[in-house]
Amino acid sequence: MDILDYKDIKLIHASFNFSLWEACRIKDNKRVLLQRNALFPKERSKELDFFSLVDGFQSSLPTIVEADGQTLLVLEYFNGQTLPLQNLFASTNIAEKIKICISLAKLLEKIHDNKIIHNHFAPYNILLSADFEEARIFDFSNASFYNEQNQHNSRINDSTFLSYISPELTGKVGKLADYRSDLYSLGVMFYELFSGVSPFYSEDPYQMIHFHLAKRPVPLNELINGIPESLSQIVQKLLNKDQESRYQTAIGLRYDLERCHNELKNGFIESFFNWKP
Repeated sequence: MDILDYKDIKLIHASFNFSLWEACRIKDNKRVLLQRNALFPKERSKELDFFSLVDGFQSSLPTIVEADGQTLLVLEYFNGQTLPLQNLFASTNIAEKIKICISLAKLLEKIHDNKIIHNHFAPYNILLSADFEEARIFDFSNASFYNEQNQHNSRINDSTFLSYISPELTGKVGKLADYRSDLYSLGVMFYELFSGVSPFYSEDPYQMIHFHLAKRPVPLNELINGIPESLSQIVQKLLNKDQESRYQTAIGLRYDLERCHNELKNGFIESFFNWKP
């Protein structure tokens, strides 16, 4: 892709609706990120609002450039990698995996603190720092404010998101999507990180939706040797079909993950959960 005033353009991720590039701005020789999504510029003002609200994402409002008939957002550079969860499953130990989970929980906590429901929380929208300490998300095209009346409607037209979609976002259960929908999507990501496989898989999109509505995932500690029971239960709780039975907040999730991380430093994660799936 050729964009006037930018050089050394490198694709980070591309899908039907969303693409992200790394580039160098010629006028100041500064590294930046360029983002395209199919809903821009229709959702321009709303997406700019989301980026400006979430503390620590951008020190200034993203700028806009036109290239090849497309509208792109110019975002501050973040030195991170996309989330190939199956690769991270193979290349990280339990402690590192929990560290990644804590960073993702903190990211979701920042978003929810601003009364934003992301509605499309998935690994291909996220960059993770090499030390696993920080994560950033770069697509708010499906996001909504908590008090919006249409948050129960499924507005997901990216088939790749079917792996991460919550029961509420399918539009099949007659319930409003809220913060807990994002937590469900995060639960799918955790499952992939700890097991290397998705909790649900089918090439048939209708069957995938059915799985999210009705199929109980195999608990991680029954699937993978060495997964502590408490970690398995954290993920099962995130993946509960009933919103009321999931984690209610990202901060509550982070607290339990940090407890696991601290206990692992002492050699063993105790079974501290009273909750049963």
